[in-house]
Amino acid sequence: MSRPLRTLNQVWSQLILSRLYARGVRQVCLAPGSRSAPLVLALVELTQAHPDLVVHSHFDERGLGFFALGLSKALTQPVAILTTSGTAVANLLPAVVEARHCHTALIVISADRPDELLGCGANQAIDQRQLFGSQVLEQLSLPTPDADSAFEHWLPALDRLLNQAGPVHLNCPFRAPLYPSEAPQDCVMALPALPAFTLSRSMPRRAQADVDLATPHQTLIVAGRLSPSEAARLLEYCQHYRLPILADLNSQLRLHPSEWVIHYADLLLNNAHFVQTLNRFERVIQFSGQLISKRLLAWLGTFNGEHLIVDGQRDYLDPNHRAQQRQQSLPDFLRELAALPLGWPPCAEVVAALQSWNKRAAAQLPALIGSELSEISAVTRLVQQLPATCRLFAGNSLSIRLLDMYAEPALAYPVFSNRGASGIDGLVATAAGVAATAVEPLVLVIGDTSTLYDLNSLALVNRVAARTGQAILVLVLNNNGGAIFNLLPAAQLGALHRDFFQCPHDLDFAAAAAQFHLAYARPTNLSELDEQIDRAMHPGTATLLEISVPAAQSTEQIRQINRHFAQLTAGGA
Repeated sequence: MSRPLRTLNQVWSQLILSRLYARGVRQVCLAPGSRSAPLVLALVELTQAHPDLVVHSHFDERGLGFFALGLSKALTQPVAILTTSGTAVANLLPAVVEARHCHTALIVISADRPDELLGCGANQAIDQRQLFGSQVLEQLSLPTPDADSAFEHWLPALDRLLNQAGPVHLNCPFRAPLYPSEAPQDCVMALPALPAFTLSRSMPRRAQADVDLATPHQTLIVAGRLSPSEAARLLEYCQHYRLPILADLNSQLRLHPSEWVIHYADLLLNNAHFVQTLNRFERVIQFSGQLISKRLLAWLGTFNGEHLIVDGQRDYLDPNHRAQQRQQSLPDFLRELAALPLGWPPCAEVVAALQSWNKRAAAQLPALIGSELSEISAVTRLVQQLPATCRLFAGNSLSIRLLDMYAEPALAYPVFSNRGASGIDGLVATAAGVAATAVEPLVLVIGDTSTLYDLNSLALVNRVAARTGQAILVLVLNNNGGAIFNLLPAAQLGALHRDFFQCPHDLDFAAAAAQFHLAYARPTNLSELDEQIDRAMHPGTATLLEISVPAAQSTEQIRQINRHFAQLTAGGA
């Protein structure tokens, strides 16, 4: 039974959260705080009326924000975050930035001090009204609940904010009393009736690309970030029309064993003969953006044919500023193509050459990677060992590049990542949020610096594994700092490279795993890695496996492999 409403704070909080529920929000994440007490107590009331509303709590707002991001990515639903006032809100900025650039719907609801407590030295009082700036699609600061201010007056603005398809910020100032026990017990208020919420997604559109798709150009497909359902539709289309696909790891196709997927394009782009083969195409159709491979982006920047990017969002996605872009969903675009009378007759010779190059790479890579434990052999062995129902989260920096370059096609696991702004923060928390949405095992491949940056979120990993009964494996690639800088011009700076770019820490993660109650192992060879991966897949187990390697090992191996592929002749292709 719900408690009587004794304050305007209670009334407004229940109206706000009821509106979120009407919008379709079924996951709410909160961090502790007193100024947000009216919202938290209203949320508890709402869960009693709606058992399908799930509430998650965490002590660290930065981790909480990324956890909510993972939930929203995996569920493709809006997720709300409740925080108290002050720096608690500011800690959400990194997650909001990532959500903005990967078009993920986060609804930040921040409690705030009333206006009279701003700019006068009051405790935990900052100006929160424009805190996220351009990183949110819309922001709304409600007035402090007052008898002279009707909530219904703000309803159109609130509904407009909730209709956005990306991160938004709702700021909610409250005066005391914050708790019903502090209010007069003889005061009882009623909730006003509100009109039904209407979901509307009208958005401004970019000018559409003027491309004659009926012209039968020789066409190459580039697949950027896609959902599993989009990937399945694209693969079906390309198999039917015999079109090759250069697949990014985030396309959900990079690990698919289809013969129409060119899995090793990043490596093969080291080779001038392979580039000549690509240059024989007349048109590139690219689905979505944020490609991992710098070499692929560089080639697209030099491609002399027609380059069209198709994406459902309005953001422009070509850092080379050469491509035309069409704002259209992948299914709608493919339906339009299927209705064309001519289709795109493939050049069998060119397609066969690409497939031959891809097979050569697959055949030669195992020997180049070798049988010793390294970061590269660890990620390739991991992909081969995982069960068919697994989900994979790729950390940023070197981790995702190793998977994109070297992973052997396997069982087409669903792949998640934070490639909107591509930061190294919040990766553990985001992976935990993804894990919380299902019971299938989840594996996070992450670097050592990224893990240190988000160490608190190992608590979320342990909690999610215990609650859902799933296996969660955190595979930490520990090269003692930012080894990726070994591949950049910073490596030529001598001691400056070590002290100001690589920043070695000389730490391991055994004690951290123990602190957060994760199983731990540090395999020393591939056989031990195989054994530990099998153990980590036991239901309800949260495991941290640490791969410790010298700082320069992987980057030197990358250079050697690149040199090998650069020297291949065209004769075998």
